[in-house]
Amino acid sequence: MISFRLPIFIPFLVYLLCSCKNDKTLCRASPLRKEDIFKFSIANKDGDDLLNPSISNSHNNNSIRVYQKVDAQYELVSNPRGDFPDGYIITEYESTYRIIPLFEGTSGLIVWNTAEQDTINLECSFDGRVEFLSKIYYNTELVLMMNSEKVKDFFSYQVNRNLK
Repeated sequence: MISFRLPIFIPFLVYLLCSCKNDKTLCRASPLRKEDIFKFSIANKDGDDLLNPSISNSHNNNSIRVYQKVDAQYELVSNPRGDFPDGYIITEYESTYRIIPLFEGTSGLIVWNTAEQDTINLECSFDGRVEFLSKIYYNTELVLMMNSEKVKDFFSYQVNRNLK
């Protein structure tokens, strides 16, 4: 009788152990926690959508690289067998292109091309029930604040870059 119940109990135990992990690095931009996913658009001072692939020299090409900070060093996000092997997704919403960075941890780096890069830092809070993404800093500038109810997951950022 015990041998029959043991195979049923083992998957439950594995799920329980994995889901109860108390790790402060869980506040991330990773798709593993849907509530912490955020997206943003990026435009230059002239209002050009720098992620629009139809605009000449936009950032929406194969040169984008996403890095995550691990032990004070940035490591390239690379998952060749995953759905998003380069660590980001670019989507279009209401004629504006948005990028969703998929780095783990609380600090990421987006290298747009050989000359331009930006940092993203995340801050987490705990409301007594759950840890949640509460602040997003883009190049040290606070660009988005959220509470545990998360009313917004998108921001726009303007940079002083011209399309070449």
